[in-house]
Amino acid sequence: MDVHNTFGESHVYVLEVGKDEDSYPSRGYDHQWTFRREFHVSPFNDRSGFYKISVKRPTHSPSQIADRYEVPRPSVRVHLYTASADNTIGQLKLTALLRPSKSTPLTTSSLLWAILKAPSALLLTMPRILYVAWILHYKKRLDVYLRPEPLPASHAKPTPGGVKWLEETLLERFARQRVVSFLQKRAVQIGMKIVLAPADPIMPRTIFAPDRISSSAELTISYLSPRFFTILFLAPSAEHVLLLGSDTEHLFDASSRESFLRVFSRIGDKTSGGCWLQDLRASGISEQITIPIAPNHFLDDNEACLSGIIILIHRFLDGLEKWVFTITRARIVKGQEPWKQWERASNTAFTEWHAFACPPGLTGTQMNNEHFNQYSPFPQYFHVHPTPPMAQNQYNSYLGPPTATFPNTHAPPQTYPHYQHGAMLNQPVPPYPMTPIGTSQWYQVSQGIGGKVPAPQENSTSTYLMPPPGLATPVNVATASTAADDAAPYVDTMKIHDFWMGRLAPLPGYRSRQILLPKTDRKQTAPTSPQSQKSANQAENGAESFVPQYLWNIQKQLHPLKPLPAVHPFPSLSWIQSFLPTQMIEVASDSTDLSLLSAPPIFEQEILPPLSPHTYYSHWSAILRHELDAITNEKEEIIIWKIAAKVVSWKDSEFELSVPGIRENYPYLEIGDLVHLREVHELGRGRRGALEGRVSALRKREGYVHITSPPMKEHVQAFTPITSERVKVEDGFVAFSTGDVIPFTFNISFMTNARPMCSMERAVSTVAGFMNDKTTGVNVGRQWLFPEVDDFDRVLPVPLTNDQISEEQWADPGLNAEQRVAVSAVALYQSPTPHLISGPPGTGKTRTVVESVLQIFRTQPEACILLCAPSNPATDTLALRLQKHLLQREMLRLNDPNRTFAEVPDILRPYCFVENDKFSIPPWKELMRYRVIVCSCLDAGILARAHCTNAKLMALEEDIASSLHPHRTRNYVAQPHWTHLLIDEAAQGSEPELLIPISVVLPPVYEPKTESTRFMPQLTLCGDINQLGPHVVSEQARTAEFEVSLLERLFERPLYKQRSASELNYRSHPVILMPPSAIFYNDTLQPYAVNGVIPWKGLANPALPLKFIGTDAQEKSTDERASWFNPGQIDIVVDVIKSLLSDPRASNPPLRPEQIGVMAPWRKQVWTLRKRLRNEGLAAVDVGTVEVNMRCYFMVGDSIAYELLV
Repeated sequence: MDVHNTFGESHVYVLEVGKDEDSYPSRGYDHQWTFRREFHVSPFNDRSGFYKISVKRPTHSPSQIADRYEVPRPSVRVHLYTASADNTIGQLKLTALLRPSKSTPLTTSSLLWAILKAPSALLLTMPRILYVAWILHYKKRLDVYLRPEPLPASHAKPTPGGVKWLEETLLERFARQRVVSFLQKRAVQIGMKIVLAPADPIMPRTIFAPDRISSSAELTISYLSPRFFTILFLAPSAEHVLLLGSDTEHLFDASSRESFLRVFSRIGDKTSGGCWLQDLRASGISEQITIPIAPNHFLDDNEACLSGIIILIHRFLDGLEKWVFTITRARIVKGQEPWKQWERASNTAFTEWHAFACPPGLTGTQMNNEHFNQYSPFPQYFHVHPTPPMAQNQYNSYLGPPTATFPNTHAPPQTYPHYQHGAMLNQPVPPYPMTPIGTSQWYQVSQGIGGKVPAPQENSTSTYLMPPPGLATPVNVATASTAADDAAPYVDTMKIHDFWMGRLAPLPGYRSRQILLPKTDRKQTAPTSPQSQKSANQAENGAESFVPQYLWNIQKQLHPLKPLPAVHPFPSLSWIQSFLPTQMIEVASDSTDLSLLSAPPIFEQEILPPLSPHTYYSHWSAILRHELDAITNEKEEIIIWKIAAKVVSWKDSEFELSVPGIRENYPYLEIGDLVHLREVHELGRGRRGALEGRVSALRKREGYVHITSPPMKEHVQAFTPITSERVKVEDGFVAFSTGDVIPFTFNISFMTNARPMCSMERAVSTVAGFMNDKTTGVNVGRQWLFPEVDDFDRVLPVPLTNDQISEEQWADPGLNAEQRVAVSAVALYQSPTPHLISGPPGTGKTRTVVESVLQIFRTQPEACILLCAPSNPATDTLALRLQKHLLQREMLRLNDPNRTFAEVPDILRPYCFVENDKFSIPPWKELMRYRVIVCSCLDAGILARAHCTNAKLMALEEDIASSLHPHRTRNYVAQPHWTHLLIDEAAQGSEPELLIPISVVLPPVYEPKTESTRFMPQLTLCGDINQLGPHVVSEQARTAEFEVSLLERLFERPLYKQRSASELNYRSHPVILMPPSAIFYNDTLQPYAVNGVIPWKGLANPALPLKFIGTDAQEKSTDERASWFNPGQIDIVVDVIKSLLSDPRASNPPLRPEQIGVMAPWRKQVWTLRKRLRNEGLAAVDVGTVEVNMRCYFMVGDSIAYELLV
C-alpha cells in the first residue's frame, strides 16, 4: 500500500499473505492486516492510530457484457482508526473501498496526452492544496499538527522508505559541533565511553573513546532529532536537559541517567557568583521549575560572546514564530507549541513530583503541611527513576523495547475474532450496592442517604428474586383474571438483577413502585449539528443550553411516585383460554420471561461465547444486554427541563408536553411509552414528588407529546387552590379547560421500553431450545440457522407439484428470467435449508417476494404464509402490493395495539382487525382462517405471546387427537399450521429480531418415523447485505457483530458460497449505477431502466445526469437544536425544481412534479421545504428524510425521474 502525504513524501506498507495477518478477518473478507501508522500524512491529523486492511476475493462471476468482460478482481477495504477517549478501540476516521483496475502505462505519448487534457493541473495543484488547507484551518477550525520525525527503522515495519528526516538547521549544526567538541574532551577526562546514536539511519554513530576506560563506565545517548543538541546548548543544566528533552519532548534517551549527569555535570555553585549567559538561559524557564542552576555551563568555553549571540538569535526566532502565528491567527494543536516547551516541562515536573511524593492512598488535596514539607520539590528537584527508563519505558520513548508503545500513537487493539470465535466485550459496569429488606430476600438499590453505602457481600449472588425494574405488582397469568393487582404474588420466573432497577419501564402486567430512584450524573447531549463555519468569537448555534444546578439536584433526589395502573398483557389471558387447555396455559404461564434482565452486561475480561448451536443463547443474550444498556443510557441522558403541561382533555386526564426533539426522534417515543415528571420545587415550596404518565399521541411536526396521567390530574386538584381566577369547580376541586396551562412545572424524563429486547431474548431462547433438542430426527432449527452442505445433499428439494407456472399464471408478467427462477424455487419446492434471495438495489427483490406469496397461495391450497419485514413501512409496502390480489378474508395486516391509525395507509385498514378503537388480534378461529398474515418482525411477537406458534399448535393438535382416540395404535401426525415464512429486507434486521417470526414458524424436531409424512416449513430471506443494515446503539454490541444480519451470516456459510445474484437494474441511469456496481458488485449490474430525455440547461454535460451544487449558506436550528434547516439550501432546491419544470413538454415523456423526489437529513428541513413547494404550487413533489427514502424507496418505484439530495 503506497501512501503519499502533503509534503511530497511517500511510504510503502508491504502486506504479505500468510505473514502478520489477523487471525480472524472481518466478516466477508478473506485476508486482513492490522498495523500501526508509521507515516505522517496530513498537517491536520497526527500520526496516532492504526490501519486495518481487509481484502476480499471476487464473489461474483465475470460480467457477461461483451465490452466489459474482464477477470474478476478482489476488493480492498481500508479502515483508519485514531485515538479516542470515548472508544477503547479507537475512532474510525476513514473508510476507503478500493477495487483494482487496469492502469494506463506511463509512456511519453500518454504523459503528453494527460498534459494536453489538463494543462493547468501542473500549475494549480499546489495552489488548490493550499486553498483547501486554508479552508480547513480557518473556516473548519482544524488545528495544525507539527510534522514529526519519522519512526526509527528499528520500530518501523517495514523500514521507512521515501520519508525525509528534518534537515539540520544552522543553529542545530552549531550546537552539535559544540557538543561533539565537548564530548571528545569529556570522555578523556572522566574515562568513559560515550556513544551518540542518531535515529536517522543515514547519520553515522559517533563514538568517543578515552584512552583508559572504566570497567562499567559507558553512556549511550540515542536521539531522535538534532533538536537534542539545541536543548543541550540552551538548557542551563543537565537536569534541565533531562526534564525537557527526555521526559517532556521525548527527543532522546540515555542508557543511564546517572552517567548522563556525570558527563554533563555542573561546575561550582550559584551562590558563589553568577554568569550572564546562565541568567540568559534561565530567563525563559518557568519559575515553577526550581532546579539549581550552576554559574557555569558545560558548553561555555572561551567563546562566551558568540554563545550569547546564538542564544539571543534563538530567542528572537522563537518570539518571531509566536508573533507570526498570533498575527495570522493560525493555531497549532494544544501541547505542541514550540514556544511553550518549558511550560510543558513544568507540568511534567509537577506530575512526576506528585506521583513520587504522594504516599499510597493520599491525594493531593489531603496532604497536610507536614506531608507537603516532606515531599515538596523545593528546594531540590526530585526525579522518579529507580531504574533506567530504558528498562521501564515510563515515557513511551521510541527507544523502548519492541513491545513498547510509541510517542503520540494509539496502539491497535486486540483483533476481534470472527463470529465463530470469542469476542471481547470490555466495558466495565460498576455494580450497584444492594440492601436487603426483611427476610423476603428481596433487594433494593441503596441510596446512600444519611449514611455510608454498604459494601457488597462476598457471597451474594448476582441474581435476586425481584419484580421487574421499579415494579411492585406482577400479574400471575395462571391465576384468575379478577385477582387484585396489589395482591398478586411473585412467581419464581420473575428475577431481575439490581443493575436494571429503576431504569426500565414496567412490562405489561406490572406497575411502578411508589418510589422514584435518583438519577446518576450523565452529560446531556443533543443531536449532532452540521459543522459551523463561524469564528470562535461568534455565538455558536450548537452551544449547549445552560442547566441550573438546582434543576440537576431535583433529578438526584429520591421522590415519592404516583404510579399508573398496570397495562394488561396482550393478548389477554381470556384470549389464550379460548383455545388452549388449562394444563398448557400453566406450562406457558411464563410468557413474560425476564431472563434478559436476570444479569447485567458482561464485565471486563469476560469472553463472549462463540456463535454455535450449543452457545446460541448465551452468545445473543450477552449482546442483547449490552444493546439494552446502551439504549437505556441514551434515553436517560434526555431530560426536558422545567416545562409546564397544557390540558388537552381534563375529563380523560390528557395533557400536552413540549418535546421539540421528537422531530428528529430524540428521544424516540412510541404510543404507550412511560414518562416521569419530577415537580420543580422553587425556593420556599416544600412539595417534592413525581408523577407518571403514558404517551397517548405524538405530534412530531409541532414537537408535542400527549400523555395520559390521572396522577397528574389528582396532583393538580390537590394542590391548586380555588381563587377568583379559577372559578371552575368539579366535585369540589379546581377544574381546567382545554388549552389551559396547569400552574406547575416539571422535569420530564423518559423510561426505556425493554419489551422489544425481551421479545428477542425470548425468541433466542425458544430457537436455542429447539436446536439443542437431543431428540433423534430432523432438527429444522439447526438446518435453518446453521445449514450444512450435507443437509442439502441428504434431502434434496422435493417438488410439491409436477406442473410448472405457465405464462398466464404469473401475477406479475414483467418478471425477468432470474426472478421467475427464484419464485419457482420458493413456491414449487420443499427445501431443507432456507431460500436466500439477494440482489442490488432496483433489481426487483420485493416484486419477487410478492410473486412468491401469490404463487404459493395458488399452488398450495393448504398453505398458511407469514410474511414479515423489519420495519412497518416495508411491511405496509408488501401488504399494499398483495391487497390487489387477495381478499380481506384471505389476508390480515397484523399491527401492535400502540400503532396509530394515521400510520397505516387507508387502503390497508380494511385488512386490519380493530377492537375498542385500537389495533388488535382477531378471535382465534378467525385468525386461523387467514392464509396470509403480514406483520413486522417485532409484531410477530404477538403471535408468539398468543401461543399461536407451530410448536404450540402442533402440540395442541396431538394432545386433542390422543384424547379423542386413546386406543388408536398409529400415532397421529400433526402438520404445521404455518407452512411458509418469507422475510423481505432481511438485511435490515438483526438476527435476534428475525428470530421472532422464525420462532413462530419453527416446528419441533421431526422424528425419523414421521419425517416423510410431515411437511417441512419453508424459510425465505430476501435482501441485500450491501444496503442499509440493522441499527445498533451499543459499541460493544457492534464490536460483537450485532449489526451483522442473519442473511449476511448465512451467505458466508459454505452452502451459499457459490451464489448468483440478480444483475438487471430497473431503476437507475447507467451513470448513477456505475459507482455501486464497481465498488460492491464487481461491475456486474446491467442497467435495464427506460431512461427518458430531460433537456435541463443546468447540466454541464447532458449525457451525465448528475450535478453537485455547493453552498456556504448557514444552517439554523429550532427549539435549542431540536432540529435543523438551511434556508439557502431550500432556495437552491426550489430553484432547481422550478428550472426542471420550466418547459415540461421538452422532456420525453413530459416531466411531472410527482416524478421528482427530494431527500434531506433533518425533518425541519423536510417540513420547511414542503411548505415552500406548496406555496409555489409544487405540492406533488415528494420530499422525505434520507432514512424514510432508504426504507421506502420501492413505494415510489420507477416513477422518480429526478432525486435531489440536500
